[in-house]
Amino acid sequence: MLDEMHDEYDIDLPLADLAVSDPYKHAVAKVESATYYGLAPALGYSCHHLAFRQENIDWQVWIQDGPQPLIRKLVITHKAEEGSPEFTALITHWDFAERISESDFVFEPPSGAVRIPLHREQHVAEQPNHAPTTALSSPKER
Repeated sequence: MLDEMHDEYDIDLPLADLAVSDPYKHAVAKVESATYYGLAPALGYSCHHLAFRQENIDWQVWIQDGPQPLIRKLVITHKAEEGSPEFTALITHWDFAERISESDFVFEPPSGAVRIPLHREQHVAEQPNHAPTTALSSPKER
């Protein structure tokens, strides 16, 4: 789903690599080079600091040292975009006890909602009045 969102709609979600079944495999699939900088502090924890280069992004991760190797900091640099903007995530709390149930993923549209087709626009620049569509619209929104 994440690949389709990127390929079809040019949508990238921050930290999406952490939500896949094999985060390590997914994160390093397009890595061209990597550097280990040793131990460095992040959020008060001693962490392993690693940096990775890919075609369009560079990213760094700080992974807590010790028996619970949790990601504490992540910095992504979008080097192919003007100004090379950065995204930084500081992860202060991990909760492994709470589980997500299957029912959390069941969508129930509000009464009167109708399906609206969602299409990626190839030539948005040629359509100055173009507004993105949503997947559903309730009667109040139309």
